[in-house]
Amino acid sequence: MYALADWILGLVVTAQWELSVGNGFAYTVFSAFGLFYAGFGAILTPAFGVEAAYGGDVKQYNNALGFFMISELLKTDKW
Repeated sequence: MYALADWILGLVVTAQWELSVGNGFAYTVFSAFGLFYAGFGAILTPAFGVEAAYGGDVKQYNNALGFFMISELLKTDKW
C-alpha cells in the first residue's frame, strides 16, 4: 500500500517539476493521473470509510465506483 502511495506522490511531484520547467502537457498528464489514482486509492482504503458510508449496500457502492471510473474515462478519452 505504501509503495502505491509513493508512486502517486511521485506522479504529483513530477507534475509540479514539469510545470516549473514549462512543460504544460506533461504537467496536465501527470497531475491528472496522479490525482485520479489518489482518489481511487482513497475510495478503496477502509480508513477513509467510503465503503462503510454505504451501509453494506454493495450495489450502490459498485454503482458509485462505476461512475467514478466512467468520469475518468470521459476525461482521458478526450486526449
